Amino acid sequence: MQTHAPEAIVHRWVSSEGTGRNILGIPLSRGHGRPRWMLSYEIQRHLIEKNDPVEVRKLCGLLASDDRDAIEKRVMDILLEYSDTKTQETKPSPAP
Repeated sequence: MQTHAPEAIVHRWVSSEGTGRNILGIPLSRGHGRPRWMLSYEIQRHLIEKNDPVEVRKLCGLLASDDRDAIEKRVMDILLEYSDTKTQETKPSPAP
């Protein structure tokens, strides 16, 4: 930065907090409805490591769709599967 722009950089940040719009003026939220499902980064990593890219893309397509019932069912299945996986990982091994 100093080589290509040696003068001091002055930031002129303007907060858009509470406007409901991003820095380009595009609305961020909807007035009605519910937010799309969110999966934690840990669960996302688990899904990406466990599934092939085609399955991950299918899941992304489903989550971006308007099929609320299918989304809810799939997310609940993912959460249950992830919970079972974590339970098995923390379960003590039987004594010999």
